[in-house]
Amino acid sequence: MASLTEYQALVALAETESVRGASERSGLPRSTVSRAVRRLEERVGVPLVLGEGGAMHLTPEGRQLAADARRVLADLADSEAVARGSRPSRADRS
Repeated sequence: MASLTEYQALVALAETESVRGASERSGLPRSTVSRAVRRLEERVGVPLVLGEGGAMHLTPEGRQLAADARRVLADLADSEAVARGSRPSRADRS
């Protein structure tokens, strides 16, 4: 399974369409963003990103994985908020 950093890098890349922007958005060094996305590509066995003249575009597989990762990361952030007591759990909100 990939690390959270790898998924955070992919989501940031999806949102900014550049390694520089992903680095700024995520707070990760550019080299870490690039390596993280390459490791994800190796893990899933398909290209996730295509680069064109400095701009990066996600492949359909990359867009799907980034969307799934965004949801999982949001769920984790919600869970942390619940654990801190700063937000009621979903079960309590129903």
